[in-house]
Amino acid sequence: MRSSEDQSNPVDGWTRIGITALRRHLSEVIRRVESGERFVIARRSVPTASLVPLAADDAPNLAALPAEWRKTFWGGPMPDFVHAIRRSREEH
Repeated sequence: MRSSEDQSNPVDGWTRIGITALRRHLSEVIRRVESGERFVIARRSVPTASLVPLAADDAPNLAALPAEWRKTFWGGPMPDFVHAIRRSREEH
């Protein structure tokens, strides 16, 4: 990444990155997050979201998701999420 796309801030330990640069370098950014780096994602220079390493105990329990939602995590067909959410709410 060019330094203009990746703006580390040594004071707070976060790296600021724009959405365009994130799209362009997503694989690299994910590798850096896996190694512990934290990112602030900015849209038009306004901090919008953060990307941080996920602690093992914070990982979502995919087995607890409805079966048709789990398919999307493993490359299966995309369900109609609105329909799936409504059906899930009706069942509970």
